[in-house]
Amino acid sequence: MANEQDVIIGRIAEIEIDKSAAIIVEQIDDEISIAIASVVGVHLQVTAGQARELSRSLAVAAENAENSARQPRRSGARPTVTAGFRSGCAIQVGPLP
Repeated sequence: MANEQDVIIGRIAEIEIDKSAAIIVEQIDDEISIAIASVVGVHLQVTAGQARELSRSLAVAAENAENSARQPRRSGARPTVTAGFRSGCAIQVGPLP
């Protein structure tokens, strides 16, 4: 989350994935925007219902990944969370190497 000095109107969160990528969530009135900022940027407009569905999906996937992380791992396996979109875009979040 941005600190008070860096607040941008409408910005809900800026989540750094690694040093070269971030996910930015903005909301003004009934418009919700999700931007994936990286070498190639992706900007999505979603409805409130789609945002809730995405949030629920990520929460379930995160819980599953955390539970999986508690289990003995196969050699080299790392828990990750992947969110896919009908457009074919996917976001994968996992621990940094």
